[in-house]
Amino acid sequence: MKLFASTLLLLSLSTGVAAQDAHEHGHARINIIIEGSVVEMEFVSPAVNILGFEHSASTEDEHKTVAEAEKILLSKELPLFAFTPEAACLPIQISLEAPESAELLEEESHQHDHHDHASETHNDIHLHYVYSCNQPDKLSGMNTQLFNQFPSLHELDVQLLTSEKQISKHLDKHHSDLAF
Repeated sequence: MKLFASTLLLLSLSTGVAAQDAHEHGHARINIIIEGSVVEMEFVSPAVNILGFEHSASTEDEHKTVAEAEKILLSKELPLFAFTPEAACLPIQISLEAPESAELLEEESHQHDHHDHASETHNDIHLHYVYSCNQPDKLSGMNTQLFNQFPSLHELDVQLLTSEKQISKHLDKHHSDLAF
């Protein structure tokens, strides 16, 4: 996993993702690294895209919404990402990347362009996905169900790195396939 973190840092620096790391409603990002038979992904989204709110859940309905979102985001039975069927990729690990908290939301401070406030606290959702592919040589693309599951998510910025190429692509509900 150390290689994943190091490679993500290099990917971020080389493609300008660090500069695009602003908290923007309707937008999310995913970093993907394919190494051998393993596909690792980091998904980051403002909580409002997934939950409809960004504050910590306080009502029974909000707690229910968080539980439903966790069920969808962490499901291995109905994964949000489908790879080339011939590659036979299956999720082997899906986890929240909030080491200081076991909650879905990770609080972060971001500059927000759409408000007059100098600084606001926003909650982002960080997830880490690991897939294992039985036929990695047949891996040529992926599709995501994020837009179908979370209608408030409009755009997904994808950064993909393999040993042979680097791809930067913008996906949306009308274009949810990524070829690589």
